[in-house]
Amino acid sequence: MGRGIEKINRACREHDIPPATFDFRLSGLMVTFTANPAHLAKVDGKQGTTPQIALQVSQVLIAAPSPASREELQKAAGIVDREHFRVAYLVPLVDSDWLERTLPEKPTSPNIRHSSANRVRAFLNSLKAAES
Repeated sequence: MGRGIEKINRACREHDIPPATFDFRLSGLMVTFTANPAHLAKVDGKQGTTPQIALQVSQVLIAAPSPASREELQKAAGIVDREHFRVAYLVPLVDSDWLERTLPEKPTSPNIRHSSANRVRAFLNSLKAAES
């Protein structure tokens, strides 16, 4: 057996998040990552979060390795309501430095795009590297 699980757990420690959980019950392997509770508190304004919110936040971050429009990120998260997405996800992710704006000096520009912050991209890349 390979060392992928060891690499995944090492990446979790390096990024100060709880170890991944592994579920072998399905027809394959499901790996679940839990964000650092301190970071989640910044994102949703309270100590905890629901699994659905965590899933949608992760979908937004994964969809933004390179600059993406609000519409693209909203679609990736599967959220229909534009204002809800902006207020509940986009603004908090930008404010907590999880997403970066391409035009930070013009936050209301129709040309603005968002991408995952460098540390988020580094973490996602370390997970990809652990898979190989």
